[in-house]
Amino acid sequence: MKFMPNRMRLRPVAARTCCLCVLAIICSAPSARSADEASVHKTITVGSRKVKLTFAAPKGTPSPPPYVVIFASGDGGLKGVSKEILEHLAGQRHWVAGFSSPEAFKGIGDDSKQPNYAAARDRLVSIIRQAKEAMGVPDKTAILLTGMSRGANVVVAGAGDAALKPGIVGAIAIALTREFDDLTVADSVAGRPGIQADDKGRLQTYPALQRLESLRLAVVQSTNDSYVKSSESRRLLGPDTPTRRLYEIDSKNHSFGGGKPALMHALDEAVAWAGGSLTAP
Repeated sequence: MKFMPNRMRLRPVAARTCCLCVLAIICSAPSARSADEASVHKTITVGSRKVKLTFAAPKGTPSPPPYVVIFASGDGGLKGVSKEILEHLAGQRHWVAGFSSPEAFKGIGDDSKQPNYAAARDRLVSIIRQAKEAMGVPDKTAILLTGMSRGANVVVAGAGDAALKPGIVGAIAIALTREFDDLTVADSVAGRPGIQADDKGRLQTYPALQRLESLRLAVVQSTNDSYVKSSESRRLLGPDTPTRRLYEIDSKNHSFGGGKPALMHALDEAVAWAGGSLTAP
């Protein structure tokens, strides 16, 4: 499934402790700039770390919502394309909470000899729980797990976790890389289904997709991604299925340069499908 930019339109891990603050974010959709769609920032505690959570709970939508969109940023935090994606989701009146992946997971890869998967999972569980609390939705509310680049790795790892999977309605991995960033597991689980490493010992993301089983996953990939081009992603994923979709975005690089309108269009469709409101192929 390939999205081409409209030629008549646009072509296109160090954490810092943040003080509690509230401010409006101007969303990308002009029709969504009302106070109802304002997002707020809140500093939460995740283990021994402080993480800034950005969330939007739009008025005039079902409360509690059928699901909350949890968005994990790329390496640059909630800046650049990650910020644009989060603002777009808020502008589409989704209940959404976003966080900086490097800020949230700083330190888990400092000792590569020690398994850190459980620590990373526990941080994600804490972020999800506190995001729901901040938005005032029940803890049992389902989530649509979404992320960009490093955050896409968070999506694959989280959506494949046996403890998290029952609470996830679907998953969207944007600009998915080939390896997990700094994620390590115990030697005792090596060789299990979905646990595969390359010759450098780096855990691989695409083999890990089998751990998602029947959970719907959409991968959104640039045709010229410097890590994994969309053509390679298609080869690794195979054809679309009732539980897997690839959205190929005609764009210049890993950040979807020259293809932002097509990216946002694909994101909207992926959210609708992974969230369960579109018929599977």
